[in-house]
Amino acid sequence: PAFFFFFFCRLPLPRSPASTEFRRLKPRPAAAYSVRMTLANLVTLARLALIPFVVATLAWGLEAWSFALLLAFFLGDLLDGYLARSRNEITPLGQFLDPLADKLLGFSLVVFFAVDGALSAWAVALLMLPNAALLLGTLRLFGRGRPTIPARASGKLAATVLAGGLTLLYLERLFAVDALGGPTVYAGIALSLVAAVDYVRVGLRAR
Repeated sequence: PAFFFFFFCRLPLPRSPASTEFRRLKPRPAAAYSVRMTLANLVTLARLALIPFVVATLAWGLEAWSFALLLAFFLGDLLDGYLARSRNEITPLGQFLDPLADKLLGFSLVVFFAVDGALSAWAVALLMLPNAALLLGTLRLFGRGRPTIPARASGKLAATVLAGGLTLLYLERLFAVDALGGPTVYAGIALSLVAAVDYVRVGLRAR
């Protein structure tokens, strides 16, 4: 339940139609896209560094250690966002790295649980396609000096459901119970496809 709580806490508040549709994607000055290694970005890099350890400890059968590292990853997600906002250090690099860390962790765990037999192999492909497309689109915007599309409610909801499903799969391994982790992950993947369509729609309107 704690994971559902702090993921839902990150859902954005409703915005005006103009800001929600993100209609004004204007290029920023080159200086705005200089790489600033802020404290928040360092926390995000630490989250990225945790990903292989989360998966490795899970593969070695150290579920409790892996779960603890997963918790540290999620808490770091809250911390880097807080630091960026409180210190006024929201940077394009951070806006790119933060969702990248979430996507890499989610995809890595889905691959592990698919190999382990807890998920179907098609789940990996269905999750990889929209995430790869969104990543390429973000890189293209960043490379052209244009602001990336802000996090939308559809994407936050998909990430929340997917993270909740993966957490339930952890609990199933830890306590040998059926916690409906698989169906929840599939629901998160379906929402990821919907979110990808939503981001593409906003991106096309901003052209």
